[in-house]
Amino acid sequence: MNRFSEAVLTAALLADPPSGMGWNFNDWNDVLDADKLREAAVLIGLIPRETGWHVLLTRRTEHMTSHAGQVAFPGGRVDQSDQGHIAAALRETAEEVGIASSQIRPIGFLERFATISNFIVTPVVGILSVDISPTPQQSEVAAIFEAPFDLFFDPLQRRTESREYLGRVRSTTVFQFGEHRIWGATASMMVNFVERLRAGSE
Repeated sequence: MNRFSEAVLTAALLADPPSGMGWNFNDWNDVLDADKLREAAVLIGLIPRETGWHVLLTRRTEHMTSHAGQVAFPGGRVDQSDQGHIAAALRETAEEVGIASSQIRPIGFLERFATISNFIVTPVVGILSVDISPTPQQSEVAAIFEAPFDLFFDPLQRRTESREYLGRVRSTTVFQFGEHRIWGATASMMVNFVERLRAGSE
């Protein structure tokens, strides 16, 4: 049984595409150049399983030029041919994991997120069909897996790690799911999602 109804999930999201430099930009403005940030979009795909909502995730291949080997949502750069961030997220999802747009129903957005690879990412949240059969694009995706949505609400599965990066000690949230270490932008976007749901229930 799902912890949250689709109506509750939708109410917690932004109905329109967000703007601005991203909610984390001020934490990274010493290494990010606002004039060089490129538009990108990712799909946070939710699957209504009998045991609850699951989140579709990928692990990038080790030879990628950025974020190699990391857990990520399907997504990428917004092309000139894309009709907005939803179109970009759906196109990238089809290309990376073989899920057609007909199997995805977008329900809203999360706040934008700036990455150290100079992207300003718009997270698109969508409901996926239960009968999806993902197929990885071998040049970019090493693995595809589902994580239970409740994982991101569990304080026992969440920790904060700090390390020095470009002259400053910086912190990142980390979730561990089996062999998969979920951190960086992916973990931060899920924290944003959880916080919006918690705020809506207060």
